[in-house]
Order: sequence, then structure tokens, then C-alpha cells
Amino acid sequence: MSAKEFLPLSDQIKKLNNEKHIEVKNKKSKEYLVRNGYFNLVNGYKDYFCRCKKGVRTYFSNVKIDELKAIMVFDRNLRKIIFKYVTQIEEEVGTIFGYLFEKDLTSNKLNWGDMALYKDNKTKTGREMLSRIYGDVSKRSNDYLRHYEEKHSYLPSWIMIKALNFGTLIKLISNTDDKYKQRLCDLYQVSYNSNYNDYRKLTAMLSLINALRNNIAHSERIIDFKGRMSNKRTMTKYHYNYGYTKIERETLVDTLLYMKMFIPGSEYKHFINEIVNEFDTLKSSIHNNAFIKVCKSIGLDTTKNYKCSLRNFQTLPHKIDYISVI
Repeated sequence: MSAKEFLPLSDQIKKLNNEKHIEVKNKKSKEYLVRNGYFNLVNGYKDYFCRCKKGVRTYFSNVKIDELKAIMVFDRNLRKIIFKYVTQIEEEVGTIFGYLFEKDLTSNKLNWGDMALYKDNKTKTGREMLSRIYGDVSKRSNDYLRHYEEKHSYLPSWIMIKALNFGTLIKLISNTDDKYKQRLCDLYQVSYNSNYNDYRKLTAMLSLINALRNNIAHSERIIDFKGRMSNKRTMTKYHYNYGYTKIERETLVDTLLYMKMFIPGSEYKHFINEIVNEFDTLKSSIHNNAFIKVCKSIGLDTTKNYKCSLRNFQTLPHKIDYISVI
């Protein structure tokens, strides 16, 4: 297999202008290409501006590099908006789980370092769970961690949980007593089967949200986000309201609908409004066929106006009774 040929930027610009018919003329466009790189900008977003028939790719006419830039900026802005709410979910779920967990530990005079607290789950044993927790804690150097370790020699679970990454938190929730999962499911109105102690829909939803979080944290594109399919994920009432008959993909739209389960209605409405504003800006900046392809990639219903599709997310506001935790 031969190595990919390196092209100087001047040759990359010629290739864009002459072969792909993507116009790169003005100084600002060239500067943007230098700052962001051909791979990130062109390879990342060029497919929204072409048709592919029998393996032959044909680009739309009169495409400018600024249109690829517009999608890249749109993608970045979505990452910023969504990351704010994903980390809110991460912190809130951790805070509530930590409270419930520590409340039980205190009343039973136990601490989270007891391996007996963690169920075996196929290959994950209590020892492995604790190893993962200690690994996450050891990577942090926050003042509050040092304070508790030096002054009290024991980290309360609500402090320990702040040191965990989202994936470890989800594993911890999975491997502790089912009553904590049931409390979280009841709080967020996630369906479960108590007869079989099956609460995996909760952790499957959180895992998809975490997968999106990881993409954002590594500056990966999210407009074509595809999560790993899981038969443990479920149709929520919001999926039905949006028009789903079954979950076939794990797109950005699927993840936004799962996020709705963990965000109070008024906050979620504001969240979607922020996203609508970004769509408005994008629509006015690129070829209409490219805009439709972006909407499809995200998972929006393109038989409807994009605003109608997104506003539909806001119907049936989700209510979360936080006082029930007390």
C-alpha cells in the first residue's frame, strides 16, 4: 500500500479550485485553510457538497471554501452548546447517585472501598471496579481531594464521584445495588423491568450520551455522530412524539432525545433554541442541497422544515421531581 502523497498548501489550493471546483480565492479563505488544515476542513466536510453516483463523485456548482467553513463553524458551535448540557447531566447524575450511595453507606457504617458493595458483572469484579475508581482518583490533583485525603484520610463517595470520568461513573452505577438504579429510573422516568431487576436502559442511555461527550472532548465531528447500537436502548415517549416507530440508528437526534430525559423542560427548551439559532445561521450560509444533507446526517426528519423538526423536541416538556430525592 503506497503512502498518501503530501501536497504543499499551494498545491492543495490548486486542487480545490481546479479538480473539486471548490473556490479558494480570497486571503481570509486561505488563512482559514492554513489554520484548520486540509484534512479537518476539506476531508471533514466536502461530502456535503457532492453527489455520488456509481462511485463517481460530482461536486455542486459554485461551491466556495467559505461554505465548508460554515459547516465546520456550525459543528464546533454545536459541540460547545451540547457539551455544556452533557456535562450538566454528568454532574447531576453523579451528585444524586453519590448522595443516595453515601446515605446508605453512612447508615450502615460502610465505606465505598468495600469490594462486597460491587456486583460481579461478567468480567467486572469488585476488585476491578475499585481499581478503576482508584485509577481515576489518582489522576486528579484537586485541592478538595487533597484536603479530604490529608485531613480525614477518607473520601466520602460524593467527593470520590467528582473525580470519576463519566464512563467510570456509569460502570459504578451499573455495579452497585439495583435500588440506586431504580431510584434514578424513577426520578428521570426511565422505564425498567423490576421483575427481572433489569435497569440497563438507564445505563445504555447514559452510555450513548457519554459516547457523544467523548467525541466532543476530542474535537471530533458530531454532525455525523453514530453511536454503537444497543438493544438495551429504548423508545421513550419523546421518540414516539417525534415520529419514530423503532430505533434504527444512533444519530445526534437520538442522543438529543435521550438527553431530554435528564434535563428539566424549561432548560431543554432553551437548549433546543440555541441549536435552532445555529441551524438558522448555517442555512443562510450554504447551498440548500448541502444543508439538507447536513440535516439528514444529524438524523432530522427532512420531510419537515428543520425548525418544525427541532421545535417538536420541545413538546411534552419533561418534568423531574428532584424533591423526591430528599
